Parts: sequence; structure tokens; C-alpha cells
Amino acid sequence: MFNVEIFFILLGSYLFGSIHPILIISKYFGKINLNEKGTKNIGLGNFVKHMGKKWGLVLLPYEFGIKGCLPIIIGEELQLENQLILNISIMVIVGHCWSIFNNFKGGRGILAGSGILLIISPIIFFVSLLFIILGKYVMRLNDSALLVLLAIILLPIWGIFFGSTENIYHFSILFCLVILIKRLLSNSLPNLKNKSDIKNIMFYRLIYDRDIKNRNKWKNQH
Repeated sequence: MFNVEIFFILLGSYLFGSIHPILIISKYFGKINLNEKGTKNIGLGNFVKHMGKKWGLVLLPYEFGIKGCLPIIIGEELQLENQLILNISIMVIVGHCWSIFNNFKGGRGILAGSGILLIISPIIFFVSLLFIILGKYVMRLNDSALLVLLAIILLPIWGIFFGSTENIYHFSILFCLVILIKRLLSNSLPNLKNKSDIKNIMFYRLIYDRDIKNRNKWKNQH
């Protein structure tokens, strides 16, 4: 049965996720439009590259804490049902990835999703964080996009391994799917002449979260 109250709660969650201070700060303090600079992604990486690390430190608590942790904490304080809280969290991530205020373009939702994960399942959060640290400094996998992909895919497996609740397991699957879809649809396809080019780009997007394999060349676009 359709519930008007739940509909507006989820709509509000989507709109909240759609708010990107990154765009506002870069426009008014940096005089740039991140939709047209570098990787043309309004994620924290492209933002830091053009605005500097100090601005990254300002935005990090917002993306992780306010957008990620806060909605879950508020939902728990209001004693909402667990399933509704997790639906709220997914809608926040969807809003972040496809913002209605930015022509349905957005970031990747990794920081917001990480903040959510910290609250609903600290053990999975810290195991995932440990996996990324070990991957980078022990296994020497320096491409962060590949490490993030592996960490995201492992979320449902960690959910099973640690005996997480059904709701947390479902969140892990949905979060994984949203991130994978966002990677594949992250940019509009260029004018390509053959299907092999499309396949290559889709492969690079899925694995490396960019249209080409060379990370530095991708980051240093103008």
C-alpha cells in the first residue's frame, strides 16, 4: 500500500543527497565548473585537484559525516524501522550520484556510503578499510579505483561472513549495484566508430572508473 509519509521521507533523502557543496565552493571560490574541468567528475578527487587539499579537508567531514552518518543517526533517534533507515541511506547515495540540481550528474557516493556503513556495521567498515590499506601498502595496488571496486564487491561477502542482519546484507548489495551502475554510466559516451571501442571504455569504467587505462592522463585532462 502506498504510504505518503514514507514517499516524502525517501524523496527528502534523495534531495538531501543531491546537494553538492563541492559545486558551490568551486564555482564561487575557485571560479570553475567541475563539470567541465579535469575528469568532469564532481567527486572529491577532481575537486581537490583543482581547489587544493585544504578545501578537501573541509568537504571530507560533510561527505562522510553529514551526508553519510547523520541521516542514519537521525533515523535511529526517531526509532524508524531498520528497513526504512537503509532505504533512506540508499536514496541519499542515489541523490549524490544523480543530483537533480546538477542535471542528474554527481559524484561516486563512496564517502557517503562509507559513512553509512560505519554506523550500520562498524566491523564491515573497518574490515573494508583494512583491505584497502593492505591492498595499497602491502600488495602495492596503487590504483585506488581498482581497490575501491574490490572493496565494494566484497561488501556482501563480508555481510555473510560476519553474520550481518538481512537489512545490512541488502544494503551491501544495493550499495554495490549503485556504485557499479554509476561507474558504467559516469560519462556520456563519445562518438565512437565501432563496438570494440564501446566495450573497451565500459571495461575501463568498470575496473578503473575512467574511460582510459592511464590514470595520470585521465586526471590531467583540461
